[in-house]
Amino acid sequence: MNIYRLHPNGSVDTTFNAGTGTGAGQPHRSDALQPDGRIIIGGIFNTFNGVPCGHIARLNADGSLDTSFITGSGFNDAVEVLALRPDGRLLAGGWFSSFAGAPVNNIIQLNADASVDATFHVGNGTDGSVHSFQVRDDGSVIVGGAFNAYDGIARHGLVLLNADGSVDANFDPGIGVGASGSVGAIVERADGKLLIGGEFTSFDRVSRGRIAQLDADGTLDHDVFRGTGFDQQPFALAFRPDGRIIGGGDFISFSDTARAGIASLYADGSLDTSFDPGTGFLGRVTCLAVQPDGRVIVGGNLYEYNGATIHRIIRLNTDGSGDGSFDVGSGFDNTISALALQPDGKVIVACPNSYFNGQPTDGIVRLNTDGSRDATFNGIAPSALSLAVQPDGRILVGGSGLRRLMPDGSDDPSFNAGNIDNQVYAIALQSDGKVIAGGNFSQIAGIPRRGIARVLPTGAVDPTYAPTGPDQVVIYALALQQNGYVIGGGAFGHINGISRNDIARWTPSGDLDMDLDPGSGFHNFDQSGIISRVNALAFQPDGSVIAAGDFISYNNIGRNRIVRLLTGCAVGTACDDGMASTINDTYDANCFCTGTSLCLPTQLTTTADPVISCGAVNLKLNGTSTIAATEVPGANKYQFRFTNTAGQPAYARTIAFPTRSFTLTPWYTKPLKAGRTYNVQVHASFDNGATWCDYGPSCTVKIGWSPLAPFAEPRGYEAAYTGEPMELLLYPNPTNGEQVRIQLSGIDPELTNATLDITDLFGKRVMSTTLPLNDGALNTSLALPGALADGLYVVTIVTGEQLFTERLMIAR
Repeated sequence: MNIYRLHPNGSVDTTFNAGTGTGAGQPHRSDALQPDGRIIIGGIFNTFNGVPCGHIARLNADGSLDTSFITGSGFNDAVEVLALRPDGRLLAGGWFSSFAGAPVNNIIQLNADASVDATFHVGNGTDGSVHSFQVRDDGSVIVGGAFNAYDGIARHGLVLLNADGSVDANFDPGIGVGASGSVGAIVERADGKLLIGGEFTSFDRVSRGRIAQLDADGTLDHDVFRGTGFDQQPFALAFRPDGRIIGGGDFISFSDTARAGIASLYADGSLDTSFDPGTGFLGRVTCLAVQPDGRVIVGGNLYEYNGATIHRIIRLNTDGSGDGSFDVGSGFDNTISALALQPDGKVIVACPNSYFNGQPTDGIVRLNTDGSRDATFNGIAPSALSLAVQPDGRILVGGSGLRRLMPDGSDDPSFNAGNIDNQVYAIALQSDGKVIAGGNFSQIAGIPRRGIARVLPTGAVDPTYAPTGPDQVVIYALALQQNGYVIGGGAFGHINGISRNDIARWTPSGDLDMDLDPGSGFHNFDQSGIISRVNALAFQPDGSVIAAGDFISYNNIGRNRIVRLLTGCAVGTACDDGMASTINDTYDANCFCTGTSLCLPTQLTTTADPVISCGAVNLKLNGTSTIAATEVPGANKYQFRFTNTAGQPAYARTIAFPTRSFTLTPWYTKPLKAGRTYNVQVHASFDNGATWCDYGPSCTVKIGWSPLAPFAEPRGYEAAYTGEPMELLLYPNPTNGEQVRIQLSGIDPELTNATLDITDLFGKRVMSTTLPLNDGALNTSLALPGALADGLYVVTIVTGEQLFTERLMIAR
């Protein structure tokens, strides 16, 4: 499949020659234009001009392959989207599970040389494909696709990632586009709001017709897109300079008004009737590029516009009429998968398996401002699915890999993302040059990055950013917030086991943003079941997010294929915020559904109710001591969090009970230690632990010594010597009974030996030995008596005035 560059008037730029491109049946889906004019393309292709490239390639400015962009075996499946950061790093998204032989799920970030950016940690990536990126000025990136989770954190089609690939927990779209929705396009407005588009009909349970606007925190903006929305899914979103929204896709109407394939919307989601496409498009719109003057270049599998024959691409005036000055001649003969506008007005076109004006392409071309082919651009970008143009003119291309092209289309030798094992569907370019990639990959250059990743300007995976991607990975859209958070949309259900149906947000460090909780996310109901996806995401200037795609609800609220994550409402109208801990829910002046909170601060009791627990000392682990918290009326579960006080080894343990008090007994997992003091906080739940109130004030408790009994904490003490933290480690534990490794530090360095005893649960000594010490530490393997039966034993080590105990389980 070929790729062309067109002049602003639609004619082919003959200086751009991509040769045979990606080859027949090997479409390229995405492009990224670098500041130096090189172009990175991604898609389904495995070769470019006969050279293996693993779904991603970088072209020089003349369209030739940039052989310096070395991706190894590349991606193992399609790259749907690419996004170039200002520092040259590249985000690649798609439907892949490896890059350069290493697992990475659907999203990855590469350095400028195409190596995996190890600073961008996607963890398990997305559990569905990545379709879109929106890179924000602060380095965060919004990822869109068809996933429900990112790195095990629930994000349904949309997730905001921090600059290191971690999820931004402050970006919470509730249930987003639902379990079956997807985000295919993301755009960030100047005010920080997001526009998203894709396959969804609701956003956070509110009806949106495949497009939505979200507030900066990922919540639905209820003030826009309140009509019936699109009747079929949009695939692309873009903002015009005046803030109006352009949506393109498969639809034939918006809110019951005929708009075949393209519609212009006001910022509040209402239809802009001044933009009149007439009978609109015959065919599918897959991509949009808005010029600074407001004119829109439209690409896809397009045959007619307002009754006139077109050849897959057209430029429209601000009133929706066709621009006759953009003349591509006989144009393209196959689907255009991505567009990227250069600062000089030329446009990069990803055109897998296509001829242009009767001449073969190599999957990517550049057109001059008049629509003619730019002959100086000779890029080769097989199967490019996503594009991004860097400020220096170089072009990032995502697809079945991630590449960067020089401004002339040749491969950028300084960018090597390595092999990406699947598709990159979305690219978002950060201001620092790093790139967020989203897709269905699981690794880049051998570095695990599932569905979402960040790459450095060299193409290498950013090691500081390793976001956990969706469990079933497809990210189709990414939107990068100015604060570095990344929202991803696509077709996925969970991120590291956390529900994020088709949308999620990652923090700048790559953590899943737990504050962006899409609830049940996007859903779409059809004959094949529940299938939804987000195709596009876009930020509005106020920070809300518009999402478009194939869905009919978001978080169980109907939204037909477009949604903004804030709610339009009448003040005082009854609503349901979904929280069991509130009553009398109504919409407030800011269109938030809020209620009277039942959450009261709770802490350990300070009076005999039934016992004084706050500040208690000499608590026993033998079933004779009780810990109690103050009552929260109506709560049906209480959770107690124990942490060590300062100066003690790190420790954290939470335990929940249906009542506000419990009896202290030994715990098999992370047991409390006799003689230690712990900080304890408590919070309550009204829905059996599905959601929790905030933790209350902290209190301390001290565990005293108990007589040694079955399952009880052995008596011991710690001397005044304070060196390294003193912690006895036994591993493997459980052991097969042959041997156990013993590690212990913090011992008085003047001591030379330690005494070890092993007793069974009845106090019978089954082994005793002396172990040598070395500079205040014990690190040795101990052979166990072969006659020891399976079961639980207590290991006691005495060193001078110090005593250490730990349980040992033998299980064959």
